[in-house]
Amino acid sequence: MRREPLYKFECYMIDSKICLNARALLREVEPLKKQFNLTYDAAKRINDLESRTELRQLLALVTNKINALQEKVWIAEADRILRPQYESQIDHLYEMGILQASEDVTEPWFIGVDKQRCILPSYKQILLHILEKREVYREKFDQGFTKLLFTPFGLDVMDLFEGLRKYLQRYKEEESDTSELKMPGALQIHTSVYAFGGTSETRVVHFSEAYSRADHSGKTKADILKQQREDNIWNAGWRISLVQAGDDGRGIMGLVRKGEEEKRGTLHPREDFQAFGTAADRHADLVTSKNDRSSPYYSEEGWLVEDWVCAFVTNLDETGTLLDGDRNRSLCMGAYRPVTNSVPAIYFLSSEAQKAWGVGVSDVGVAQRLDDEDYIRTCITL
Repeated sequence: MRREPLYKFECYMIDSKICLNARALLREVEPLKKQFNLTYDAAKRINDLESRTELRQLLALVTNKINALQEKVWIAEADRILRPQYESQIDHLYEMGILQASEDVTEPWFIGVDKQRCILPSYKQILLHILEKREVYREKFDQGFTKLLFTPFGLDVMDLFEGLRKYLQRYKEEESDTSELKMPGALQIHTSVYAFGGTSETRVVHFSEAYSRADHSGKTKADILKQQREDNIWNAGWRISLVQAGDDGRGIMGLVRKGEEEKRGTLHPREDFQAFGTAADRHADLVTSKNDRSSPYYSEEGWLVEDWVCAFVTNLDETGTLLDGDRNRSLCMGAYRPVTNSVPAIYFLSSEAQKAWGVGVSDVGVAQRLDDEDYIRTCITL
């Protein structure tokens, strides 16, 4: 049963009276600040100390009002951007056959690796979480991290790949006549990195502080979910994140070729994160910058394979294009495989010669030099 959206709480809508008033006041106050600067310069030239003191006080008042108004406008903009994405992300997961619904809970859910339900947080929970850390998220929005991504992390990864297979098979049947996607022959999903030698939960760890067999500090999916349950985490089993959006907010931002990096954002300009050196080098950089408030990459972390799958479906559904193009590998830096001292890399491949197309996952050694077909994507997790 597909649940109907239920939003019964106050928020700043982009076309609401409070937002329109805030915009009007902002337009009035900003010229006032400019006029103040001119008046202050004149008072300074004639050395009128009393006027200068009064003007300083006025400047502080005007500045505070401007900051408060800008924050209100940002909250409204965030709500305008995120609210429709909440529904679209749910739709994508329903299309993959991941989500279920029932009368006893408002939001949809899936069964995690612990055999318990993982219920999707409400939109209100997500928005309030962002507002609690608005200073950080405002900077990240400015850098382009405006795309909401729901990843059912607590789901067995093989079940997620099965959802991807079903989605792609249906996509080929329904869109093959109009899609630019090359889909020759049989659909194949290669997941040998996860399949051999045991389950994904015993072979792959997540969120490692270091790529080291002996001391990686990463945890298995089952251990993470167990801890989330014990701590009563608001999004247990779910990874709710923001990634950089594509053109006009549709899909995910395309790959940036080496040498074509740009700085994005004005509050804290951020150069596109690139794959060079080794996976271990870049992972160490991410771990350091994640905790460095002065870094433009503050609070960012690498994707998981599960993130890529959900982003791939989102991008294909919204733009009709491949997330990372054909044959380019996306290194999933949030995962680590101690047994092989490697990170998983995921890619789309279409071969006319082999009459096959689909998605594959391979190993990339952490000390291996990265090449021009390797890319690293980051996200901000809520």
